Amino acid sequence: MGLCAYSAALYAADLFGAAGQTGAVFLAAALLGVLLSLVMLYRITQGVAETETRREAALGAEELRAAWTWLAVSQIAAAISAGFLPPIAVVCLIAAVVCALVFLIRFSRTKRCWEALTEQKRL
Repeated sequence: MGLCAYSAALYAADLFGAAGQTGAVFLAAALLGVLLSLVMLYRITQGVAETETRREAALGAEELRAAWTWLAVSQIAAAISAGFLPPIAVVCLIAAVVCALVFLIRFSRTKRCWEALTEQKRL
């Protein structure tokens, strides 16, 4: 919930032009936000891997971890390049969106594997 409020505050600052006045502060805040969201997603990914090991079931943890790695690299590159090389930042942002979609697709597959596993246990 805190990350949501934090993101909303950054979005409002960008919307009303406050980010342009103190760019370094907002760049640091954006980097912090990216890092916090990546840590949260990493913990989810690790939870899937632990569940996969504990249940001895194929949930796609390795694919999810690989998607998280690409997401982390692209988001950090986009955040860093935004302050120094805006044209490269655009490419990194596009890559970050693609990586986020891939991560969501992988997570959806993991969810379907989990649902199939729990359905089998009920029968």
